Amino acid sequence: MGQSTRLPHTALNALPLPAARNALEHCCGARRWVDAMIARRPFESTPELFDAARQLWLELTREDYLEAFAQQPAIGANLTELAKRSPRAARSAAREQSKLARADKDTLARLREANQRYAEHFGYPFVVSAAGKSAQEILQLLAERSSNDPARELAIAAEEMAQITALRLGQLA
Repeated sequence: MGQSTRLPHTALNALPLPAARNALEHCCGARRWVDAMIARRPFESTPELFDAARQLWLELTREDYLEAFAQQPAIGANLTELAKRSPRAARSAAREQSKLARADKDTLARLREANQRYAEHFGYPFVVSAAGKSAQEILQLLAERSSNDPARELAIAAEEMAQITALRLGQLA
Protein backbone atom coordinates (compact mmCIF):
# COMPACT_ATOMS: atom_id res chain seq x y z
CA MET A 1 0.00 0.00 0.00
CA GLY A 2 2.27 2.85 1.15
CA GLN A 3 1.74 6.56 1.63
CA SER A 4 -1.04 8.13 -0.42
CA THR A 5 -3.80 10.66 -0.12
CA ARG A 6 -6.46 7.95 -0.26
CA LEU A 7 -8.32 6.96 2.84
CA PRO A 8 -8.14 3.35 4.13
CA HIS A 9 -11.70 2.50 3.14
CA THR A 10 -11.16 3.89 -0.38
CA ALA A 11 -7.94 1.92 -0.77
CA LEU A 12 -9.57 -1.30 0.42
CA ASN A 13 -12.66 -0.81 -1.75
CA ALA A 14 -10.47 -0.26 -4.84
CA LEU A 15 -8.64 -3.58 -4.48
CA PRO A 16 -9.71 -6.61 -6.49
CA LEU A 17 -11.07 -9.38 -4.27
CA PRO A 18 -7.84 -11.44 -3.96
CA ALA A 19 -5.79 -8.36 -3.09
CA ALA A 20 -8.44 -7.13 -0.63
CA ARG A 21 -8.46 -10.55 1.04
CA ASN A 22 -4.65 -10.48 1.26
CA ALA A 23 -4.66 -6.97 2.73
CA LEU A 24 -7.23 -7.93 5.36
CA GLU A 25 -5.38 -11.15 6.21
CA HIS A 26 -2.34 -9.00 6.89
CA CYS A 27 -4.40 -6.85 9.26
CA CYS A 28 -5.87 -9.82 11.13
CA GLY A 29 -5.23 -13.52 10.65
CA ALA A 30 -8.70 -14.75 11.68
CA ARG A 31 -10.31 -16.18 8.53
CA ARG A 32 -13.87 -15.63 9.74
CA TRP A 33 -13.07 -11.96 10.38
CA VAL A 34 -11.54 -11.60 6.91
CA ASP A 35 -14.55 -13.29 5.29
CA ALA A 36 -16.98 -11.06 7.17
CA MET A 37 -15.02 -7.92 6.26
CA ILE A 38 -14.99 -8.95 2.59
CA ALA A 39 -18.76 -9.48 2.76
CA ARG A 40 -19.20 -5.94 4.13
CA ARG A 41 -17.36 -4.25 1.25
CA PRO A 42 -17.67 -1.62 -0.04
CA PHE A 43 -17.28 0.66 2.96
CA GLU A 44 -18.82 4.11 2.78
CA SER A 45 -16.26 5.72 5.09
CA THR A 46 -13.16 5.02 7.09
CA PRO A 47 -15.12 5.22 10.39
CA GLU A 48 -17.50 2.59 8.97
CA LEU A 49 -14.49 0.40 8.11
CA PHE A 50 -13.12 0.69 11.65
CA ASP A 51 -16.54 0.16 13.24
CA ALA A 52 -17.15 -2.98 11.17
CA ALA A 53 -13.70 -4.32 12.00
CA ARG A 54 -14.30 -3.88 15.72
CA GLN A 55 -17.87 -5.22 15.69
CA LEU A 56 -16.90 -8.29 13.68
CA TRP A 57 -13.87 -8.92 15.91
CA LEU A 58 -16.05 -8.88 19.02
CA GLU A 59 -18.39 -11.46 17.45
CA LEU A 60 -15.61 -14.03 17.01
CA THR A 61 -14.92 -17.06 19.17
CA ARG A 62 -11.91 -18.03 21.23
CA GLU A 63 -10.74 -20.26 18.35
CA ASP A 64 -10.89 -17.31 15.95
CA TYR A 65 -8.85 -15.21 18.37
CA LEU A 66 -6.26 -17.96 18.68
CA GLU A 67 -6.06 -18.20 14.90
CA ALA A 68 -5.36 -14.46 14.69
CA PHE A 69 -2.83 -14.60 17.53
CA ALA A 70 -0.92 -17.40 15.81
CA GLN A 71 -0.36 -15.19 12.77
CA GLN A 72 1.34 -12.49 14.83
CA PRO A 73 5.13 -12.26 14.71
CA ALA A 74 6.54 -12.78 18.19
CA ILE A 75 7.57 -9.65 20.07
CA GLY A 76 11.31 -9.30 19.62
CA ALA A 77 11.46 -12.01 16.94
CA ASN A 78 14.33 -12.16 14.48
CA LEU A 79 12.90 -10.06 11.69
CA THR A 80 15.51 -11.26 9.20
CA GLU A 81 14.14 -14.79 9.52
CA LEU A 82 10.55 -13.50 9.40
CA ALA A 83 11.33 -11.52 6.22
CA LYS A 84 12.38 -14.74 4.46
CA ARG A 85 8.88 -16.16 5.09
CA SER A 86 6.84 -12.97 4.83
CA PRO A 87 8.46 -9.67 3.83
CA ARG A 88 5.19 -7.81 4.46
CA ALA A 89 4.83 -9.21 7.99
CA ALA A 90 8.46 -8.34 8.71
CA ARG A 91 7.94 -4.73 7.55
CA SER A 92 4.87 -4.38 9.75
CA ALA A 93 6.61 -5.93 12.74
CA ALA A 94 9.60 -3.63 12.25
CA ARG A 95 7.29 -0.60 12.18
CA GLU A 96 5.18 -1.75 15.12
CA GLN A 97 8.16 -2.88 17.21
CA SER A 98 10.53 -0.06 16.24
CA LYS A 99 11.42 0.84 19.84
CA LEU A 100 12.45 -2.76 20.48
CA ALA A 101 15.26 -2.38 17.96
CA ARG A 102 17.02 -0.14 20.49
CA ALA A 103 17.12 -2.85 23.16
CA ASP A 104 20.37 -4.59 24.03
CA LYS A 105 20.92 -8.30 23.41
CA ASP A 106 20.35 -9.28 27.05
CA THR A 107 16.99 -7.49 27.16
CA LEU A 108 15.92 -9.11 23.90
CA ALA A 109 16.95 -12.52 25.25
CA ARG A 110 14.87 -11.92 28.40
CA LEU A 111 11.97 -10.86 26.20
CA ARG A 112 12.16 -14.05 24.13
CA GLU A 113 12.35 -16.17 27.30
CA ALA A 114 9.35 -14.38 28.83
CA ASN A 115 7.43 -14.83 25.56
CA GLN A 116 8.18 -18.55 25.65
CA ARG A 117 7.01 -18.91 29.27
CA TYR A 118 3.83 -16.96 28.46
CA ALA A 119 3.07 -19.18 25.44
CA GLU A 120 3.65 -22.32 27.50
CA HIS A 121 1.36 -21.01 30.24
CA PHE A 122 -1.54 -19.70 28.10
CA GLY A 123 -1.16 -21.82 24.96
CA TYR A 124 -0.81 -18.89 22.57
CA PRO A 125 1.79 -16.20 21.89
CA PHE A 126 1.88 -12.95 23.83
CA VAL A 127 -0.13 -10.34 21.95
CA VAL A 128 0.48 -6.67 22.59
CA SER A 129 0.14 -3.56 20.50
CA ALA A 130 3.85 -2.78 20.60
CA ALA A 131 3.73 0.53 18.75
CA GLY A 132 5.59 3.09 20.85
CA LYS A 133 6.52 0.64 23.60
CA SER A 134 10.09 -0.10 24.65
CA ALA A 135 11.42 -3.58 25.39
CA GLN A 136 11.35 -2.75 29.11
CA GLU A 137 7.70 -1.70 28.92
CA ILE A 138 6.81 -4.91 27.11
CA LEU A 139 8.76 -7.01 29.64
CA GLN A 140 6.77 -5.29 32.39
CA LEU A 141 3.49 -6.05 30.60
CA LEU A 142 4.53 -9.66 30.11
CA ALA A 143 5.27 -9.98 33.83
CA GLU A 144 1.97 -8.36 34.82
CA ARG A 145 -0.20 -10.27 32.37
CA SER A 146 1.41 -13.65 33.03
CA SER A 147 -0.34 -13.80 36.40
CA ASN A 148 -3.82 -13.24 34.91
CA ASP A 149 -6.40 -15.98 34.92
CA PRO A 150 -6.88 -17.48 31.43
CA ALA A 151 -10.24 -15.83 30.71
CA ARG A 152 -9.04 -12.37 31.68
CA GLU A 153 -5.83 -12.76 29.70
CA LEU A 154 -7.69 -13.90 26.61
CA ALA A 155 -9.86 -10.77 26.82
CA ILE A 156 -6.79 -8.54 27.16
CA ALA A 157 -4.98 -10.26 24.28
CA ALA A 158 -8.11 -9.94 22.11
CA GLU A 159 -8.30 -6.21 22.83
CA GLU A 160 -4.61 -5.83 21.99
CA MET A 161 -5.21 -7.69 18.70
CA ALA A 162 -8.12 -5.34 17.93
CA GLN A 163 -5.75 -2.39 18.40
CA ILE A 164 -3.13 -3.97 16.13
CA THR A 165 -5.80 -4.63 13.50
CA ALA A 166 -6.99 -1.03 13.63
CA LEU A 167 -3.43 0.23 13.28
CA ARG A 168 -2.89 -1.94 10.23
CA LEU A 169 -6.23 -0.98 8.69
CA GLY A 170 -5.19 2.64 9.03
CA GLN A 171 -2.09 1.88 6.98
CA LEU A 172 -4.05 0.51 4.02
CA ALA A 173 -4.16 3.91 2.30
